[in-house]
Amino acid sequence: MARRHTEAEILLCQQEEKEHLECQACKEAKIVEQKRLEEETWRKEECQRDLAHHLEADCITTIEQQHRKNWTKTFLLPSTPPSNEEMNLLDLLPLTKRQRV
Repeated sequence: MARRHTEAEILLCQQEEKEHLECQACKEAKIVEQKRLEEETWRKEECQRDLAHHLEADCITTIEQQHRKNWTKTFLLPSTPPSNEEMNLLDLLPLTKRQRV
């Protein structure tokens, strides 16, 4: 009877240790997954910042080109004089969503 009791205690200790190790492995897996998600989020934010920077640079370049083109139409006379209608037409930048409303 004492031997069975000792065997039962040993099995119980082994079961508890196994459950503890499984719990520990689960916690570690959650930590690894959390770190992976944080890294993925950081990469996405970095890509969005880069995209926003490139879009802003493109917008500034477009505006500068349009200003030069308008200035040229206004102040530099071509080899053949333009009509009054052509002189009055300046290319305008497209409206933004806010301006259209």
